[in-house]
Amino acid sequence: MKAIILAGGLGTRFRPISNYIPKPMMPIGISEKPLLEYIVKLCLRNGINEIIIVGGYKMHQIQNYFGDGSRFGAKIIYVEDKQEGTAGSILRAAHLVDKDFVVYYGDILSDINLREMIDFHKKSKAIATIAVSSNIPLEVGVVKLKRNRIVDFVEKPTIGLFANIAIYVLNQRIIEYITEIKRERESIDFARDVFPLLIKKREKLVGYLTNCYWNDIGNLGKYEKLDHEEISRIFSWVEE
Repeated sequence: MKAIILAGGLGTRFRPISNYIPKPMMPIGISEKPLLEYIVKLCLRNGINEIIIVGGYKMHQIQNYFGDGSRFGAKIIYVEDKQEGTAGSILRAAHLVDKDFVVYYGDILSDINLREMIDFHKKSKAIATIAVSSNIPLEVGVVKLKRNRIVDFVEKPTIGLFANIAIYVLNQRIIEYITEIKRERESIDFARDVFPLLIKKREKLVGYLTNCYWNDIGNLGKYEKLDHEEISRIFSWVEE
């Protein structure tokens, strides 16, 4: 099994910091290791040592840090991203993957059990397995009204929906669908374009429900709210 890490975003929501370093290289935890190192070590922890990093913006910083991956016990290959969307980027690495492969967004911090997710995917025989979580806290307090009287108040409750946490296990057949969409548009997104098409075509998509730690560090505001001490406790194996 191989993993593709999408690390090619321009980091516009991380400016001005991203003017100097790419978003996946943002320091995380007390030891201030780059976010991408957490992702690489998560892959290794789950038996995935062949990693394809799709990058573009300030890619040289990523290459200088990770090299060929040997100092981490990994084999890392780099593919240039042309800003073609999350799914469009996969086409540039399609010739490097096996029958099934992992896709991991480069701004997601998680301790998900990838080994278990891969096993779940294989048993389901699905074209795509999407990691989903029900632990979605609202950023506001909510109230329950009865005839304009507040009868209950809950601060930042967890809502009863499932979030796509941007970690996938995909069958290589999905490349055919991405290629089909590519004929009509330049930028292709998994959630906007590919997954809806698969459902329309009655392909089998499954959700791998997880209660793992995950954090979408997609903008500077979210990064500034990180509890780096908590992260170092949860991800102590990254610090080793």
